[in-house]
Amino acid sequence: MEAADNLLNGGDAQAAYTLLTANESKAAIAQGTHSVKQLQDYERLLATAALRAWKLSPEQGAYLLGRASELGVADRLSLAEYYYGKLDYSKALTAVTNKGALLKTEAMTKNVAERYLIVILEISLKQKNLVLASSAGNALIALPSSFEGIVQLAELAKGSDWRRQALTLIETYLDKNKGLVANAPADSREKLIEAALVLAEEAGDLSLSLKVIDELEGDVKNWQKLSELGQSQLKLGKPEVALKVLTLAKTVADKQPTISALDNLLYSEMMLDKAEAYFSLSKPQEGYQALVDAYEREPIPQTILRGVALIKGAEPYQAILTDWLNLTSQPGDNSVERAAALLQVARELKSDGELELALHVYELSNTLHPQAEARLEAGYLALDLQKSSKAIDLVKEDQVGETQEAAGRIRCEAFRQQGRTGEALSCALNEAAGNPTDAQALKNVAYYANLTGNVGTAARFLERLYQVEPTLETAKQLAFLYEKTEPSKAIKWFSIAFERYGDQQAGMTLLYGALKRGDWNAVARVLPRLQLSKLSRKQQGEVYEARARLTLEQAGPSDEERREAVVAALADMKKARSLKPTTQNRYSIVAFTFELGEVEEAEREYQALPKAEQETVIALNTGGFIADTLGEYSLAASRFERSLAQDIDQPLIVENLAFTYLRDYNNQGAADMFRLRLGMMQAPSPDLEEEQKRQQFQRQLRILEIPFSFLAFNGMSPSRQNIPLAGGVLGVPSSSPFGSVEVTYRPPYIGFMNGRVFEFVGRTQWANKRGGFRPDPDTWQGVIGARFKPFETQNLKLGIEKFLKIGDLTQDNWLIRALWSVTYGGDFLPLIDPETGQPKTGGLYYNLYLEGGKFLEKEATALFYGDARIGYSFNVSGNTIVLPFIYSIGSGNWNDNIDAFAAEAGIGAIIKYRGFENQFYGPLVNIELIGRLGHEIYNNNADLTDRILLGLQASF
Repeated sequence: MEAADNLLNGGDAQAAYTLLTANESKAAIAQGTHSVKQLQDYERLLATAALRAWKLSPEQGAYLLGRASELGVADRLSLAEYYYGKLDYSKALTAVTNKGALLKTEAMTKNVAERYLIVILEISLKQKNLVLASSAGNALIALPSSFEGIVQLAELAKGSDWRRQALTLIETYLDKNKGLVANAPADSREKLIEAALVLAEEAGDLSLSLKVIDELEGDVKNWQKLSELGQSQLKLGKPEVALKVLTLAKTVADKQPTISALDNLLYSEMMLDKAEAYFSLSKPQEGYQALVDAYEREPIPQTILRGVALIKGAEPYQAILTDWLNLTSQPGDNSVERAAALLQVARELKSDGELELALHVYELSNTLHPQAEARLEAGYLALDLQKSSKAIDLVKEDQVGETQEAAGRIRCEAFRQQGRTGEALSCALNEAAGNPTDAQALKNVAYYANLTGNVGTAARFLERLYQVEPTLETAKQLAFLYEKTEPSKAIKWFSIAFERYGDQQAGMTLLYGALKRGDWNAVARVLPRLQLSKLSRKQQGEVYEARARLTLEQAGPSDEERREAVVAALADMKKARSLKPTTQNRYSIVAFTFELGEVEEAEREYQALPKAEQETVIALNTGGFIADTLGEYSLAASRFERSLAQDIDQPLIVENLAFTYLRDYNNQGAADMFRLRLGMMQAPSPDLEEEQKRQQFQRQLRILEIPFSFLAFNGMSPSRQNIPLAGGVLGVPSSSPFGSVEVTYRPPYIGFMNGRVFEFVGRTQWANKRGGFRPDPDTWQGVIGARFKPFETQNLKLGIEKFLKIGDLTQDNWLIRALWSVTYGGDFLPLIDPETGQPKTGGLYYNLYLEGGKFLEKEATALFYGDARIGYSFNVSGNTIVLPFIYSIGSGNWNDNIDAFAAEAGIGAIIKYRGFENQFYGPLVNIELIGRLGHEIYNNNADLTDRILLGLQASF
């Protein structure tokens, strides 16, 4: 054992291990003659020798680990390395720490301490014990002259979670040991800066390495790596850090004596990255200089294009971009490729709307390397910019070959811009003559012919174009061309565009035209083919409006069919309004709703119209009818008045306003309107219905403006008169031979109220002697009174009259009376056949007259008179009528002394004549000659006898 111990102390661990494991040594130990201490010393020596000779067994390792505190630093480090090699980092740390704490390094040599701390750092990072790693790192940078240790620290920190702490320790070391750093080996300095850059890159923040770079930049040799790092920082959105690194990379690269072709490309890319950093930091001038450096190294298309992209990100960029493009378009190497790149730039600028600059770049590209496509594109662009002279100059070389055709079109368009349309047309015609089936040539002729006003030529060439190349666009051009000159051909081409190509706009044009022409068959053909989903909301609304109008046009003749059509049309108009409200559909909804009898709803729709639309003539008229139907006569009149204020030439509205005034008891207004309407009418009118209306209006105007009326009758009869007949007493032309003169007066306001009448009556009457017209003086009677007609349409009159005694046979008395009558036919109004509309010369006539009365004084006699006639009227002329009829009369008187009733029947005739016509009042005088021949069929006071009457009546 002593020999082995000496060998260990001498540093020959292998020999000591061999000696201790030799057979003789094993045998001596096996004899069992040794003390316990000897055996323990043997085990210790053997384990130590095995450790130092790298022959350690697991048992021996465990033995030494249990006694690690007894081992020297070197043995502890070896034991740690043993366990580190077995990936047992926990036991490795146990070997070199005192219960997890660092050993004191003051007594260690610098190299041992440095090695010890590096081992601790390496093991703790493997075990992710960052606290212990930081302790070891701080201890390491505290050692004097430990630059190599710092380099190792940086290398170990790569890929760990301890990167940021490592960089902080490195910066601290560099601050404290500037002298040592300056004297450190160059390769170590370079390794440190490269490691710091890697650590910063791994940490995602290259700025963490900037201080290291500042301290050691002179020692960096790998500028390519720095360039890569700078590019990565650009991608991370850190232009400031990128610029710092790229600037260092350029400094390092510029110190290289020579650079390969590949490195030249890398250098150019590095300068492009640097330019990008400058532009990102809003330093366009510095960025531009970096671009110049990149281009001088590699004048290739990629450099040009990236430079353009970077410059366009600056504001403003036009001046810098112009300088860059002028620079990169100079003659030299790669001219073909650079010209192609410039052409690409020109196209991009054109797409961006930078037309002036784009044209300049097209010219630069063509100057650098002439290209037909550049010239042609530049020519078209020059035309867009209204630079016709430049366009002509650009294509002056393209007189033959493949570009001749396109260049010719450019020249033609340039001629047009210069106002030389004749030359442009000639140019196009020559081109088309040489290429009769060339679609573009035909288009050009049509275009320039149209510009020169030669529509015929334009249409002819467009039709040839359609034969060569049938397209929707050509069909529509032809349609629009013919629209103003030959509408039938326009319809043909719009139909082709619509039916063959499904062009909905062409369909809408056809629809508009058909509606304007009133061609409902065409409307019916177009509507089903229109696709609402392809139309605008406005057009969809127009389709629904058209469908509504078509529905009404196609409605059947019956009322039910008309109503069904209006219901459908109303639904379509409401759809149209929901899509695009218009004056047309809003008004139509009002009109259709009113026509369906939904009057209150129609009024609501009218009120919902915009104020301006409510005040249009047509809306006011409809609104007037609605209000009139609702019984709002004042409102109706107001709307009709506002309509006529805009357009007085509306005969029907004048008529309706007149009758509305009547219903509103505005007699003066009604009279004014009737007078106005009569002034519009021809007298007599050749139109029978119009003539009927004219005469009716004259009658109404007479009633409104002439409050007096006059009636005179005188009759004779050869028949006996047994009793005073009631008709004579009542003043009715009966079989009684009597005469009367009656005057009536209607007072203002209450005298006439739309068919209701109140009038004062004055009458004198007498009985004639038998067989003549001679009055019997004893029968003269005076009468005054008043009559009231309470109903508008029923001819029922109620009256009270004061009889005044004049003749000896008369008496003073009061009479109350009521009369009712109905008449059909026998009128002077023109007769019209309702089926044919043709005039008639005669028609059915009947009349029924009933009256009863009672005297209030004396015998209080009650009176009754009834007269029924039926016959035929012969309208001999416009002013003469002959009315033959059969009749029946019944009359009676009753009081306490008299009970008399008689009835007769027979035939008769009336001849009517009217005259003294006035424009506004019509005939003012009516004369009637009456004749009757009958026989009594009942008489309770005398024998039955013949009844003959001849009478003459005049009225005013």
